[in-house]
Amino acid sequence: MDDELVAALRDPDRKVVEVVAHRLAGGTRTLAHNARSALDDHTVVAFVDDPRVSLESMVAAAGQHFSGAPGTVLWLERLGGERLTELASLDLNALPDGLRILATSDLDAYGWLRRSERDRLMQRNAQVFLGGLEQTESPEHAPYSAVRKRAEFSVVEVYAGRELVDWDGIRTALDPHGADPGFLALVRAVTDWQRVGRPVPLTRDRLFGLYRRYREALRPHGSDGDESVPEVEDFQRALDRARTPAQDHPALITPDDDAREEHFAPHPLLTAIADETRWRLSFLGSSVTSRIALLTNSPMRFDDAREITDPVVRGWPVPAPMWEYVDEAFTGRPRYGIALKAIAALEFPAAHRLIAGSGVEPDAGERLVLGIGLTYAGDFDTARMHLARAMEAEDDDTIAEADLHLKYLKRIKGGVIPMDEPPEDPMRSGREAARRIGGLSVVMSESYGYLNVLAVLEDIARSGDRHEAGNAMIRAGEFWEVYEESVGHAREWYLAAVRTRLDFIAPMAALKLGDLERRRGEAHEAEVWYRRALDCGHPVVVAPARLGIGGARISTGQHEHAFEQLRIAAASNHPTAAPAALLKMAESAHGIGRRSMARDYYEKAAASGHTEFAARAMYGRAVLAMDEEDDEAARNWLVRCVESGRRLHTARALVRLGRLDRKRGDAEASRNWLTRAADTGVAEVAALAAFLLGDLEEEQEDTEKARYWFSKAAKSGDTADAPAAMYRLGLLEKSQGDLDSARAWWRRLLEFEGAEDTELYTKARAELADMDPDS
Repeated sequence: MDDELVAALRDPDRKVVEVVAHRLAGGTRTLAHNARSALDDHTVVAFVDDPRVSLESMVAAAGQHFSGAPGTVLWLERLGGERLTELASLDLNALPDGLRILATSDLDAYGWLRRSERDRLMQRNAQVFLGGLEQTESPEHAPYSAVRKRAEFSVVEVYAGRELVDWDGIRTALDPHGADPGFLALVRAVTDWQRVGRPVPLTRDRLFGLYRRYREALRPHGSDGDESVPEVEDFQRALDRARTPAQDHPALITPDDDAREEHFAPHPLLTAIADETRWRLSFLGSSVTSRIALLTNSPMRFDDAREITDPVVRGWPVPAPMWEYVDEAFTGRPRYGIALKAIAALEFPAAHRLIAGSGVEPDAGERLVLGIGLTYAGDFDTARMHLARAMEAEDDDTIAEADLHLKYLKRIKGGVIPMDEPPEDPMRSGREAARRIGGLSVVMSESYGYLNVLAVLEDIARSGDRHEAGNAMIRAGEFWEVYEESVGHAREWYLAAVRTRLDFIAPMAALKLGDLERRRGEAHEAEVWYRRALDCGHPVVVAPARLGIGGARISTGQHEHAFEQLRIAAASNHPTAAPAALLKMAESAHGIGRRSMARDYYEKAAASGHTEFAARAMYGRAVLAMDEEDDEAARNWLVRCVESGRRLHTARALVRLGRLDRKRGDAEASRNWLTRAADTGVAEVAALAAFLLGDLEEEQEDTEKARYWFSKAAKSGDTADAPAAMYRLGLLEKSQGDLDSARAWWRRLLEFEGAEDTELYTKARAELADMDPDS
């Protein structure tokens, strides 16, 4: 790429030369290295990046330094979304004489730009995309040999710049178990200020206000703090330490002085380390759904995660104290810019509050993302409002996707959605469905027919562009696995996606292969794939990979090793994997008799608020209470489970409530719970509820009602409850003197598939033999 970059730098008609790269891939050093050789006689002008100063003002100021040939270079470092938007709107024909712009930009930032802005930047800028070093290109000295070994194992392309930097010293200093809480609070506050967009320079007063909030959030539970150390002195001591280089790491905070006041910035590596745990979006195409990927519900609270720390990862999510501070401190455009950062961090409730108070009208695409995120965060009413406003877009794709999610919102709220008429052009409609399919495979397959969607996915996988094809490979694998139950075809497509080596796509495919092998009972093969997904470090898959490793180890009886991985996953802030890991630990601990541990994790999973895992945790906690004969606690958890609205676990909880009330002699309450369970439509639970109602009514000597409910259970076809109901009906009819009906029910039991090896089968044969000894 050096030749391409040097050619662009030497072409005076290229007003803007931009190196686009992944963070830490070496974009700055690559551009500087080549600019020295091509433009070494130019004057370089660079500014401390102040969000209050527009790019247009920087351009005007840089133009004043032009003193004739050969010219002046304005250096712009790591442009984010806001600066890229400004650059797209800049009139290059109006640049001061002799001025050229050299810039580095973050590849991820392009995903948030409007399509018109992306197109404009790509058309008029000389863009050079920085790729990873090939194994044959890596120098022979020691750090690069480690890169080569990593590249051989990794499922994604491994990026290495012109210089490798050891950041272990910084990461060690940020270990929450060893660092002073005041020092940690201060470093995190400065770093997070940069992560939310550095809306204004971070002055001493602002930093002290943030420090106090962070220090309180990081205070150990039950601690009142050290009252002998005044807060100001504590703050100054932490600041002095953070500004002082240590033997194994540079200064973590640097003063950024101007003529008016002192302000602070983090070491450039700090935001990269912080983002190690950030569950960010992955931009695979124009579809918001595909970018959201596996998003479900809201992240764990900062307080929940602070005591369990990944021993490998030192990152952290932007916590509540920062979102609360900016909510109080900013209005107008700065507030709106922070809201976009909140969206990027998947903090959708915070993003909504910030946008609502900004006075700035979000565009349809931003409303679409907010609507999707708030849907999964459980704020359905606000989500519906944003999705409805997104329907006002001029872009057909945005309208279609907003409509899709409004339908999905009705579906998860229990509404009935009439499906569209069969499309006139199935291939076109199937392609649109496949492109937007994201996390809504069921809705789209029901709308268009899964075979049609599968055919189009395979077509895209074979002939689409690289990212589109990789995404389609994963979706095709899912369809083969779920709808066709073809492990072989699913594995082929997942392996094809791994071979793309694309960021997000390859590790996600490795994760899918781990899931596939785990479901087949191949725990070792599953863990190999989970490890490969974990190794890539992509925040979307790291926590689910740890969850998978934990599940695989539980299946082989390695509970302690499993819990180690699951605790890390639970602390990840991943909106799906974190509550799932809590539930997995609870269920596993329950299964091996560690009731105290099970109780703790059931309650933490229930408190997560996740739409699925919280309900399962409430039910599991109730079962644990029943095992311990704590009926009152069991009742409370079961009622909460019923109120959660999750259909399957609501039905199961209703049955348990019916049993509890029957145990204490309240037949009427038991009847009410069981009747509600029978009416849920959940087949396995409805059959059991009907059987229990039959048993209850027989005990109450109401023969007709007992016959009704036993008959309903018998006709359900349920493998457990139908034979039991048939046997009881035989006894009931025999007690009423209707021997023909009794024979009929017992004969039906003998003919029931799978009943021949059961005790009920033997009893039914014995009853028939007693009635007809000569037969």
